[in-house]
Amino acid sequence: MRETSDLYKRLLADPSHVKENRLTIGGEIYDESQIVTLSTNEALFAEDKLSIGGAVAREISFSAFLSDNVPKRAKIIHQVRLRVGDEVSAWLQKGEYYISTRRRNRVTGLTEIHGYDSMLTAEQPWKPADTDIFPMHMKEAVEKTAAILKIPLDPRNVYKTGDAYMVDYPVADGTASEEQQVVGLTIRQVWRWIAAAMGGNFIINDLGELRLVLVNDLTATGY
Repeated sequence: MRETSDLYKRLLADPSHVKENRLTIGGEIYDESQIVTLSTNEALFAEDKLSIGGAVAREISFSAFLSDNVPKRAKIIHQVRLRVGDEVSAWLQKGEYYISTRRRNRVTGLTEIHGYDSMLTAEQPWKPADTDIFPMHMKEAVEKTAAILKIPLDPRNVYKTGDAYMVDYPVADGTASEEQQVVGLTIRQVWRWIAAAMGGNFIINDLGELRLVLVNDLTATGY
């Protein structure tokens, strides 16, 4: 669980607190006066029940009065803060997304946006470099694939070790087991396979980092 300031905790404990949202889109900031509606979907599990082997993308939907020059696929940074009267907390980042669809209402001037986090960029085949050595530990496979996508890693990630947690390069004659058929799968499929072996799920955390959440640690650490 991310640490928050004592002020944030105190304001959160006050039943009269109000949560305020702020969006930075393509480097331009939009505040409560410009945001009309906002919702996010931050599911950890692929289904509505406890499971492992997931790599679920977070989503954001909002309508706001935006400038006319918002770039295509612009990054959206969502931040929140708490207010009680004139006392406010610092802004806390709650997600990084990229615009997927937009619709502008020419009458009202409102723009409706739907976006996803960078998990969807992993929907591309993993093509190991010529210098990569196999068998490769799953931790190294995650590091290499995340580097390809330029997605930073959550420093809290913990991986099991041993021969059972290696990734083999499939052999040309097709004798590799089904589990070893990693190359040719998308990076996201590889992450799902590794997450299942580790007993957890991958997500993109609030700061835009790839996070391996182990189910056994949920009650102790959150995510």
